[in-house]
Order: sequence, then C-alpha cells, then structure tokens
Amino acid sequence: MLDAALLEAIGRADTTIWDFDGVLADTEPLQMRAYQQILAEDGHVLDEATFSGLVGRKEPEIWGHLRERGIRPSAPIEDIVERRADLFLALCDKEALQPDRRIRELIASARGERIVLSSGRERVIRSLLVRWGLDGHFTSVHALADRPEPKGAELRRLVAERRSGSATWRGALVEDSPAMLAEAAQLGMVTVAVAHGLNDHAALAHADFVLPATLEA
Repeated sequence: MLDAALLEAIGRADTTIWDFDGVLADTEPLQMRAYQQILAEDGHVLDEATFSGLVGRKEPEIWGHLRERGIRPSAPIEDIVERRADLFLALCDKEALQPDRRIRELIASARGERIVLSSGRERVIRSLLVRWGLDGHFTSVHALADRPEPKGAELRRLVAERRSGSATWRGALVEDSPAMLAEAAQLGMVTVAVAHGLNDHAALAHADFVLPATLEA
C-alpha cells in the first residue's frame, strides 16, 4: 500500500514526469545483462559496479565510457545499439518483466498529464509500454537517446512551457537519479525517488517521497 500523502501529492499534480528505466519497472539488471552479452562476444567482462556508475546515461555515452576503460566491442556502435535493444527486449519477454503493482497504483493516481522523460530509446520504451498495457496512460514520450540535449535541460524546458500557461501549475517527477531529483526540487516540483538495486539509496533521501517499488526484499 502506498503512502496516502504520496497518492494525494501525485493526484494534485497537473503534470507528472516519469523516468523509465528503473522506475516504471526494474529494467536496469536486464539492461546490464544485454550489455554483458554483447561484450562477452569480444571476450570483455562488464561487472555490476562498473555498470552501476553508468546508469541513467545515454547509450552512446555509456559506450564512450566503456571504451575509455578499454572495453571495446569490435562492431560499429551504431550497429550494436540496435542489436542490444532487441536483446534487451527479448530478455524482458523471457523474464516476463512487469511494473511493480505499486508503480501501477501510482500511475493510476496521477489525474493530470503524464509524460515519460528518459535517456533511453523511443522504440524500446514504446514497445514495453504496449507490453505492459500502459501505452494509453501517457500523454507523450520524450526519449533522448539520439538527441543532443541533456535530460535536465529537457526537464527544464517541459516545466517552463507548462508554467508559462498557468501561474498555479503543479508538477511532480518520479525518478531514480539523485541528480534529476535535485533538479526537479530546484524547479519546485514534488519529487518521488524510486530505489532499486543499482542506484545510491542514501542519495535519494532528500526527495519528498522515497518508493522502494523495484527494490527486491
């Protein structure tokens, strides 16, 4: 059961903005496995500690950081990203991945506009929203994997657009990234942190609410 104060805060928001990976479902371990399987083809090992430090970044940036560590796949990155996306989706199907019931409850409590804002790939996000029966629950998907703007800049743009049309606009952000939650707090948004196995729980403590929705007991 979710906290009544959290449900009320989300219900009163004119717009809720949702991260995707690690928030709507516990996708990060499967994202990591997809990277690991691709890299294993060239004899590379990607450990959890290394991947945890890259969670939330755009995929080209992740590959860049891996190259700096000497982890370099032989195939061109532009070919790998699409193959890795397909592998990730296949892993989601194999594991029958679904959003936690508390996340579904939280989505249902949002009465206003619902937006997905992610560093991920749009085709992957939309595919999973359809699989999960959530495609009709979101107004729009802002997937930044192939776009140059930082995620924080896109958040600020979305908020500015909505504030310009309403002096009483209220917004909420549901995220697993401490940096994005801090950005939202500066913008005066309600912040909901989602804890999972690959993010820093202590760094989430400053959010208005902390939801261990995808954290295994």
